[in-house]
Amino acid sequence: MDQQNLSPLGPFTSPLPLPILAPASRNAFTGALPTELTRLESLAELRVSRNRIDEPLHGALGSMGTLRLIDLSGNRIPGYIPPEFGNLSQLVSRFLFLFFNQV
Repeated sequence: MDQQNLSPLGPFTSPLPLPILAPASRNAFTGALPTELTRLESLAELRVSRNRIDEPLHGALGSMGTLRLIDLSGNRIPGYIPPEFGNLSQLVSRFLFLFFNQV
C-alpha cells in the first residue's frame, strides 16, 4: 500500500524535525570522517567535536543539503574547507564550527 494514500487529506508529512546524528563528541575518533555519512540524506546536524579527527574534510560532505549545523571543533583537521561546502544551502555560516583545528 502506498503511504501517500493513507490519509484522506493528501500526502503524509511529519511535523518532526529532520534527524540529528546522536552527538559523537569526546569519543577519541581518529582518522577521517567516513564518506558513508553522505548516505544520511536527511541529516540536519552533525556534531563530532572534541575527537582526534586528523584527516582533511571530504568534499562529498557538501552534497548533504539538509545539514543546518556542523560542529567539528576541537579536532586536528588539516587543510581547507572544501569548495563543495558552498552547496550546503541550509547551513547557516554561524553554525559551521571548525575552531581548534588546522583549517
